[in-house]
Amino acid sequence: MPPNAPGIPAGDYATSCAGCTLAADVLTCSHCEKPCGTRVLSTLDVTSCGDAAITNKAGVLACKEALPANAADVPEGSYLGSCHGCALAGAVLSCSACLDGAGKAHASSLDAGDCLNVGNNQGALECVQPGRRASEAAEAAPAGDAPTSGTPPKQHDEL
Repeated sequence: MPPNAPGIPAGDYATSCAGCTLAADVLTCSHCEKPCGTRVLSTLDVTSCGDAAITNKAGVLACKEALPANAADVPEGSYLGSCHGCALAGAVLSCSACLDGAGKAHASSLDAGDCLNVGNNQGALECVQPGRRASEAAEAAPAGDAPTSGTPPKQHDEL
């Protein structure tokens, strides 16, 4: 494979494309790998990417899309480092881009109401630590549990 020229823009394409040069804001790579293993010529006007990094999408040089931000009210959890575009609707946590081990984004949802810690398992949200948050448990307690008069609650015999 031909080497990449010095001064080419940064990006993960450099690991799967060879023979890359930059001239007049046009990045040209003579050998960009496709998923089937074939290598093809690809070009990209780097000014079209702005601040975005450059990637190889199946043999085609492309601007790497920025991952969406999470809403402010999403629960804490280890998923936050690899899931993006997350929002909470009631108890349902939905993320538009949870990354798997290969960096591919997957949409995923989870009923997180009974979960203390949410994680990301290869692009799928999962409950890593089941249980209710203290604030949610207090809100969910039935109102009839406390006596409303001076009469003590009835005791139940053990069987």
